[in-house]
Amino acid sequence: MWGRIERREKSRSLYECFQKKIIKYNWNIIKKEEILNLINFFNGWTSSSTSATTTTAWHTTSSRHSTRHTSRHSSTTRRLIKLRNDRIANSFQFLLMMLKFFLLSSLVGV
Repeated sequence: MWGRIERREKSRSLYECFQKKIIKYNWNIIKKEEILNLINFFNGWTSSSTSATTTTAWHTTSSRHSTRHTSRHSSTTRRLIKLRNDRIANSFQFLLMMLKFFLLSSLVGV
């Protein structure tokens, strides 16, 4: 019985689980945007905001051009995501290094 409940809970989205908890504890003050921002904060802001895109007729006239165009955008996006992830990892490594220096300096008295 508990296995079915756990599988059902895992299949739900994170927002649905939060929404269920909010209704259970009667937290009507928290809005959907605040919950999503909280989820995005703990998730490292990886989800992207939705934006409307428009395509003109001259932009997609050639299938070869559109294929090159989309592949260029996807590779650029991958590079930006990797750069962002590297920047986060590097800043975390820098923070850990500073913490080590601080702790080592407290051990060595001059």
